[in-house]
Amino acid sequence: MSEQPHTVFWHYDGPTPAPHRLDGPLEVDVLIIGGGFTGLSTAIHLKEREPGLSVAVCEAQHVGWGASGRNTGFLTPLIGHDLHALLNKLGATQARTVASFGLDAVRTVESLIQRHDIECHYENTGLANPGFARSHLAMADKLAHAADVLGVDHERWDRDEVRERLGVARFEGAYYQPHGGILHPYRLARGLADAARRLGVQIWEDAPVSHLELGRPVRAMVREHPVSAAHLVIATNAYTEQRHLRWTYAPLHVYSIVTEPLTDAQLSSLGWPGREGFYTLHHILYALRLTHDNRLVAATGNVRYFWNNQRHIAAQPADYARLERAITWCWPQLTGVRTAFRWEGVLAVTLSDLPYLGRHNQHHNVLHGIAYCGHGVSLANHSGKALADLLCGDVEPWVGLPFVERAPFPPAPGEPLRKPVAGAYIGVLRALDWWANRGSGL
Repeated sequence: MSEQPHTVFWHYDGPTPAPHRLDGPLEVDVLIIGGGFTGLSTAIHLKEREPGLSVAVCEAQHVGWGASGRNTGFLTPLIGHDLHALLNKLGATQARTVASFGLDAVRTVESLIQRHDIECHYENTGLANPGFARSHLAMADKLAHAADVLGVDHERWDRDEVRERLGVARFEGAYYQPHGGILHPYRLARGLADAARRLGVQIWEDAPVSHLELGRPVRAMVREHPVSAAHLVIATNAYTEQRHLRWTYAPLHVYSIVTEPLTDAQLSSLGWPGREGFYTLHHILYALRLTHDNRLVAATGNVRYFWNNQRHIAAQPADYARLERAITWCWPQLTGVRTAFRWEGVLAVTLSDLPYLGRHNQHHNVLHGIAYCGHGVSLANHSGKALADLLCGDVEPWVGLPFVERAPFPPAPGEPLRKPVAGAYIGVLRALDWWANRGSGL
């Protein structure tokens, strides 16, 4: 494997203007910590709903630096592990409500893109979940059954159709849902920031928030500048450090690579006419898609937790090599295609596989939206809409959702238990995938 520097392709391919730095005291109605999808969407929906509110977003790095600009760019209605798991865990009535939240999340992002004219290379391709092992095909059937029960649009592809649609001869079938697609996540984040600024939102970058004191008002420091706000929204996802939220989630590392652009002949040889992005039906899935300039993105294939919530452990050559093998396993004709970019990302997961939206038990002017379990392009943006409603006292649209105003259960244990528990859980998933993969060459 070539030794490329760790560079996020989306950051390389997207605009990163000079940061707007706070240069004096700040007093606002609403302070939002985190310049990713949750924070930016919350700001936009607040200003659209209540234009007179003063709203500021403080981002420790730059807009889209974290998961919002490092993910694979799948816009999917998936929430929880999958529809089958939702149905089994919640029952048909509540699972239908949660599945509707996922579908509405896709519509929220599509609406943001359209009404704010955001150029993020969105392609409405839907999402496929292919597989080859007996366990994969059984899961595809279970997903199709759950979708029937919950009233979710879908297709169940057989061997011939999955090969015709994705061009991968080794897949034996797939579950497919037509909502959502693929996009450039970093351009979406920067476009949301531009839209928020046009609405009058202050966005400060290179602005880490410290000395946070909850109360009325909330008080903090950004560098040496004092900040106060009547309301606070914590939108830091896998970077959340507040004591009342740390136990609710764990930060997991995933890894991604992007190839050099494919030639016209290479692209044609794939036999992938609809360009549908796909996640395989492994327990630790492989995610593959094309970019707007016809590079291949491959991601995940493995997840890692590092002791005491360490973040951005980038040098994992075995994981990058695993992703290169996945590309040539799918399309042997691409053997020798060079990897041009590789990077790590950190996502927040809960043991319930559901996000967590709500407010502080004592300080009701403090709200949060975190832990999208790998589906943050849609869920984080839609959660911003929910948080804006909650902050304005409009709770009714979100009643009945098991992750709004209800902490995840069971909680994620702290160290020294977190590392061995995470290792054991991930180890079981790896073992199940190894058993499914035996003899496949993957």
